[in-house]
Amino acid sequence: LQVGLVNALTSVSACKSALWSSLRQARVVAGHSMVEFDENLRSQQARQVRVEAKVRKALAEDRIKAYLQPIIGTVSGSVEAFEALVRIANPDGSLLPPGDFIPVIENSELIVPVTRAVLNDGISTLVSLRNADLVSPQTSLAVNLAPSHLLSGDVPGTVTEVLEKHSLPT
Repeated sequence: LQVGLVNALTSVSACKSALWSSLRQARVVAGHSMVEFDENLRSQQARQVRVEAKVRKALAEDRIKAYLQPIIGTVSGSVEAFEALVRIANPDGSLLPPGDFIPVIENSELIVPVTRAVLNDGISTLVSLRNADLVSPQTSLAVNLAPSHLLSGDVPGTVTEVLEKHSLPT
């Protein structure tokens, strides 16, 4: 049983939001089943709302990118695969630090569209590298998936959709 406590707020909407935040926190804090929505939680919630807004805007503006980190074979010494690392470009071109947004999106509905964007950009880049003969046709791409995305049941459909978009076998 988790209990969230909220002091009087100005609106029903603010109260609901605060209650959900305190309930989430009660689940996270080991050994505690009751958490009060205090200034610390209010600050965390405000930060989460700001980050989610940045990510939504970045999705709408196609600023979610996959940075490919090469995985080098120990025997061959050549690139055998890439790991796609999610990056978000700010409008000024700087990058939003991954530690600022990954923990937020992993526990929100944003994880699915962000993963789709990373898959799409990563596969597009890999296809370009293959077409330019810069990597072998067998070079693969690894993408990290959040547990919440795996549980959504959307992964096979997302992967198939992106592979078909780039004319790759499914």
